Amino acid sequence: MYNSEYFRSHKDLFPDIYAYTSPTLRITKEILNGECSGKMIPIQAGIGTYRHIIKDNSLPMPPDDCIIIPKTHCLCQIITLSRLDHMNLLTLKPLMDYAKQNNYVFISDTTGYLLRVQIKENQTQFRFRIRAAVEKRD
Repeated sequence: MYNSEYFRSHKDLFPDIYAYTSPTLRITKEILNGECSGKMIPIQAGIGTYRHIIKDNSLPMPPDDCIIIPKTHCLCQIITLSRLDHMNLLTLKPLMDYAKQNNYVFISDTTGYLLRVQIKENQTQFRFRIRAAVEKRD
């Protein structure tokens, strides 16, 4: 489970941590191409993302392979998360609905780059810009 007190203590110890890290997150293309419902889905922190937080909070470690975004069209969305291990699939509804309405199929997993971290009402919030490659269906 994610522990915001632990995160705050590290932020105090390493005040410039955001200046030299670029955390990413991954959501699989199978989830993106599936039905959008209110279920909780797993997310994986990308390689190199706050390894001390991931390890000390017993979050699942990502595999050592890299995600490659093909040189094609991508769809993007900004999402806000309070956890780094799972999220509600409805968070991705705008992205998934747009793809379906415009006959796109996701051909890659997402990459999501951290835009901002803020503490609001004693809760840490992570804002990511996610993107995934798409192709038009025939």
